[in-house]
Amino acid sequence: MGLLRDDYFLLVDEIAGKLGISSDSAVLAKKILRDAREKRITGGRRPVTLAASALYVACRLRGEWMTQRELAVAVDCSEIAIRHAYLLLKDRLGLDFSPW
Repeated sequence: MGLLRDDYFLLVDEIAGKLGISSDSAVLAKKILRDAREKRITGGRRPVTLAASALYVACRLRGEWMTQRELAVAVDCSEIAIRHAYLLLKDRLGLDFSPW
């Protein structure tokens, strides 16, 4: 995908559009990223990885099916990077949802 921008919000829109993720999940992902930035937990991570991870969290919260692999392939990063950022967001923001 070649995304190098630092604007998480534009990245969320691009990734969501590429994968057909709903606009409601994209809006929620942006809120998650805003909260993460306010709590200063975004430092040291690639913006594209954080955007993809926030989309993954948003999809899980909304019950929209999306795998870490699909996101990793779409943004050209590893599943492990998505997983680590997802767990960071989930734990530090206190997000609670049951597994599929």
